[in-house]
Amino acid sequence: MLRLRPLEALYPYRLAAPRADAFGLALYSRLPLGAAQAIDLETTAAIDAEILTPAGPFRLLGVHLRPPTRPGWLAERNRQLAALEALRAAHAGPLVVVGDFNATPYSPYMSAWLRATGLRTTL
Repeated sequence: MLRLRPLEALYPYRLAAPRADAFGLALYSRLPLGAAQAIDLETTAAIDAEILTPAGPFRLLGVHLRPPTRPGWLAERNRQLAALEALRAAHAGPLVVVGDFNATPYSPYMSAWLRATGLRTTL
């Protein structure tokens, strides 16, 4: 986190979910945060935060899902996608989901998830 300290002056609102492995996350924002917390998506962290904008709040989910490099991790990544779908379904307002999904939008799992959630990829 020391390396990120220079960002604190530019982005005064932040939430960090540090970890010893490659799955730590941090959110740095120029806009104030409402309710914000680090959550677990099985064995990786996620950030669930309300971003307060002049036009109104929106919810941001920041993720780094498990890479599907082993059968067990593939199953976990797919369960993580299902958990994100449940979080999306429980929220009626504007939502942005960002991060490393460890899937391309062309994978059958990601394509199905996008259809199920009604979310769109920026690719």
